[in-house]
Amino acid sequence: MGKKFIMYCRQVCSESTSSVSFQHEPEMHFNAAKEQIEMRWRDFQSYRTFKPFSPGIPDEVLQKEFENIHETRKKIWETPHYLPAEILLKRDLVRAAPECAAFSFNNTTPEYNASSLFLKERLYIACEGPRSKDIESFFNLLKSCKITHLVRLTDAFEENIEKCHPYWEKVSREIFDGKHFLNIPDEKTTYAVCTFNLAHWRDNQGIDPNELLALVLQVRKEIAGSEKRLLVHCSAGVGRTGTFLAALKIVDAIDRGECLSIEETVYQLSLQRPHSIGKSSQYITLHRLAEIYFKHKTLVFRSKLELERALTPFSVDEITERMSRSATPFTVHFEYDEGLDKGKIIPLRNKGVGNFLKTEVHRTRSFTVCYPEKPRVPHHLSLALNRENPKGIVGITEEENQELFATLKKIAEIYKIISIQGFVSAQFDKPQEGHFAHYVVEIIPHLPNFKGIKNIADKVECNRHVLFRSADVSAASYPFKEGEKDNQAQFWVKAFQYDQNPLSHSDVTITYPHTRLESHQLEAEQILYKQLQELLQDKGGTLLAPSFCELKIPTEPCQPIKKITVESCAFCDKALHTQLVFEQDNVAILYNMRSPAKDSACFLLMPKRHLEKVYSLNSSEIKNMHILRVALVEVLKETYPKCEVIDYTQDDPTVGQTVFHHHEQIVAVNPATIAISWTLMSLYPNNPVSSEEMLKVKEEFGTKIKLKLKSAPRSS
Repeated sequence: MGKKFIMYCRQVCSESTSSVSFQHEPEMHFNAAKEQIEMRWRDFQSYRTFKPFSPGIPDEVLQKEFENIHETRKKIWETPHYLPAEILLKRDLVRAAPECAAFSFNNTTPEYNASSLFLKERLYIACEGPRSKDIESFFNLLKSCKITHLVRLTDAFEENIEKCHPYWEKVSREIFDGKHFLNIPDEKTTYAVCTFNLAHWRDNQGIDPNELLALVLQVRKEIAGSEKRLLVHCSAGVGRTGTFLAALKIVDAIDRGECLSIEETVYQLSLQRPHSIGKSSQYITLHRLAEIYFKHKTLVFRSKLELERALTPFSVDEITERMSRSATPFTVHFEYDEGLDKGKIIPLRNKGVGNFLKTEVHRTRSFTVCYPEKPRVPHHLSLALNRENPKGIVGITEEENQELFATLKKIAEIYKIISIQGFVSAQFDKPQEGHFAHYVVEIIPHLPNFKGIKNIADKVECNRHVLFRSADVSAASYPFKEGEKDNQAQFWVKAFQYDQNPLSHSDVTITYPHTRLESHQLEAEQILYKQLQELLQDKGGTLLAPSFCELKIPTEPCQPIKKITVESCAFCDKALHTQLVFEQDNVAILYNMRSPAKDSACFLLMPKRHLEKVYSLNSSEIKNMHILRVALVEVLKETYPKCEVIDYTQDDPTVGQTVFHHHEQIVAVNPATIAISWTLMSLYPNNPVSSEEMLKVKEEFGTKIKLKLKSAPRSS
């Protein structure tokens, strides 16, 4: 350790440190502790370089590394700048040796041996396991720090020696949605804390890195969101506790593609709580955990050329650059091995969608409404045209188009009865799997239980179903109960037999400013990430270790709920001018500002009049949108002959609508590349369309649509 750093310690020690009263102002205490931690770390790291992580280092080498780290940090702890909290020692509040007492500058409370730690701007509480006399103080710590999640890494006894008072046996416990909660006494009520444990982890020992990694991933998923706060303890609250927190940081660094140094991580924790990662076996555990997790993130190809082919229409450099600036923690590491086996067997992950026309529930002159054999979500419907239509979208007549919109309004009235706010409608120019050569419009509703909330995981899965349902990727399925599908089919048979109450003004309007709500962003990214891995495996990649991610559609809202306030309609304010490609009478075509998937194009068809819902369109708007829809689809099919066209409408903020002005997304997608292209675009978004590209598209397609309309036969 350099002389400059020792001089620095003496200098700062003479300055005042945090003396904010935790009992009265806990958040101020945390801010003051954070400032002290950052100051110490900033100056410590300025005198050191840290060894980057490297896999495959033998245990004996890692043991020597740890011994050197420990000698260095012992000298740091001996400086006046890292004094223990004397009040803890005076009050006999330290279970283990005195050197395991929290540092004075970030001791969370003078009533308990706990430290306020910061890793990547996030607060954690690390503390010792309570003795019987400390239980009340421990419970007060949980409540005053607003702890939502607790990780226990010790059992009550090891070889008849008490390691932690079994407080979990002294309070009521419950299981909710598969999660375990302790109900801490709190005056007239109780304070619930979600708990996890690895109770068989022995004191002063490492542990199976696979076991530790599984717990870290589980906990990390549960504490996503700024309002979640985690407390971790073992017995003394240093060795195993520090190892767990280090593992959290390691996993996060790997996910974000950051340069990883386990040596640096140990120092970061050691300068916040003494003896964090207390033994060489725990240091070795962290290295083995990093090796395992890297394998779960690494895809190996025979060569860079093979990877380039797999990523088509993207380049490796483009995807690497987009991953580097993406906010998602889910990144892929690529490696090359010429000796990779080419004869891999690709598993069947997608078991098909079944018959979307299985159960007829209603028939009109032009369409038959069906309940599918395998609905994607509850109350999923299909509308099949009652005649052959080899021309697809352009073959729909004006009469059929008017009847389609009338049927959508009837369905919306029935959805209202069962508290479904909105739906996605998808018209396919070519029959898809499950359509059996029919022209089909699918109606995919907002999930039950998510009133006013967009479930982003469900939205991602809905897009997969619409855009590339036949790709061999694992689908995130909805957990239907036994008999639920049959009951819903019968419900729709009966519902169509009765007149429903018309939709009210509040059902068809959105008042500005409007705050839209979103949930399950992390789960959505997990779905995309697993599907990306599977798509690349099918194109020659080998995943070094199987994915941990299990794909499920969340069925209940959970925190964090993201709130986004929209002050006004972006289309009316600006886009109807800046993105306008073509307009005729009361309808318009815009080019989407969001960059489309490669080999694709995305246009927006909408009424010029501001309205929010598809069933608010009048007959004139329905007619004119039909005319422009046909012209645009014909132009897209001529311009992109390898593509298929899909007309995709999100009818409510809860199903993905971000601008609350009714519009259809008319997209041309290349079946050969849309799966990889859309998945990469969604996981690692690109910049918006440039002004140059916007101008070029407006000129090209505006002219093509105008010519198409001039050459179209006039309807009588």
